[in-house]
Amino acid sequence: MKAKLWPLALVLLVVAIALPANAQWNGFDDPAATPNDPNDHLMMSEAVVSSSKNSLTWFGAGADNAVFTFVVSACPTSCNAQLQIQAKDPDGTWYVYIAAAAVTATGTYRYIMSPGVVLGTDDFVSLFNVRLPPVFRVTVFWVSGTSISYTVQGTAF
Repeated sequence: MKAKLWPLALVLLVVAIALPANAQWNGFDDPAATPNDPNDHLMMSEAVVSSSKNSLTWFGAGADNAVFTFVVSACPTSCNAQLQIQAKDPDGTWYVYIAAAAVTATGTYRYIMSPGVVLGTDDFVSLFNVRLPPVFRVTVFWVSGTSISYTVQGTAF
């Protein structure tokens, strides 16, 4: 019996060593795929900021498709911010994988990332005909303005 536990112990040890301290393990494979659902993944939330911010590291773990919802709840006077998905190279370098058009007003902005996707009559602002990278983070890139308050949710499907 003890000999059968060694492979499991080895796998757990490798996973514990391989994950960065600030990483969310997978967690991004919600089969319900219901954007704006309170059970979806809150990836980041900021109140009254005027600088670029990154989420924690997320692992796609085989999910090809994702929906991201960027809710700008406050944009006093003026704001200009861009939602980005950054991917991580094997050498540890982060790079911009997709970048949405900058938003300049309060509202709910939904983006879909899926190979072969075609924009229909739904309420998506943008589509990106790419797969979800295996290791990624969400960045709200601050362009200009006074400040912004927002949340970003995500769902894989």
